[in-house]
Amino acid sequence: LGLQWTRHQFNQAPNPEQPGIISTQDLLTKRPMNAVLKIEGFPEACFDEARYGQREEWVRKHNPHWSRWTVPNKERYQKWLREELAKIPPEQNVFEIGNEPWGRISPEEWAEYCRMIVAVVREVRPGAAIGTNTGQGPIAWEIRFIQAGGMEGMNMSSIHPYSFTPLPERRTRVSVRNYRDFLRARIGRDLDLHVTEYGWPTAPKDRRKHSVSERVQAQRTARQSLMLYAEGCKTLIPHWM
Repeated sequence: LGLQWTRHQFNQAPNPEQPGIISTQDLLTKRPMNAVLKIEGFPEACFDEARYGQREEWVRKHNPHWSRWTVPNKERYQKWLREELAKIPPEQNVFEIGNEPWGRISPEEWAEYCRMIVAVVREVRPGAAIGTNTGQGPIAWEIRFIQAGGMEGMNMSSIHPYSFTPLPERRTRVSVRNYRDFLRARIGRDLDLHVTEYGWPTAPKDRRKHSVSERVQAQRTARQSLMLYAEGCKTLIPHWM
């Protein structure tokens, strides 16, 4: 299939206690892989207490993932993001913002967060591909996200075309075409599509009952990959392999 891409946190540090975790620098400089770098999270210093109150109180009321599902202080966050991006090799130019945000943050807040990131990426990497993945959530959520200006400055969208049921032949190609049409109608232009998750698990105990054998996983992944290639998707990154 020629799969040459992986997806990685954009600022993953090495962890001596967990040598199996590959740092971003090692991945990009020592491994023969291309990477879509996921921009997600921020340090405590960027938490916007003026907006959300005390961080500990927000965590108590909501969930522990404050660095993923709140909008950071713009000035402090953009300064930090510039510094982090400067550490990445200059040839790295594909970035994905967050992961499946619907149900965790309002579309208007997500749009605000995305605009912060896109502005910095465009400043320091003018030729970069940058986008987010909102297409597999509720359509009303994505429409509000677009109406709030969430896709301003983006030139790609990452998608997760899982097809646990029915089989991929039943819907993969038509769903990709329909999503392209949806974006064109809503934002007035085409976006490249990067597939940053798809596939089938093989875990023996899968609470969602999506697991298949390794043989079936390979067969279906190969078939769906060819369909995604045929629809012009730019990168293919199976979530399980």
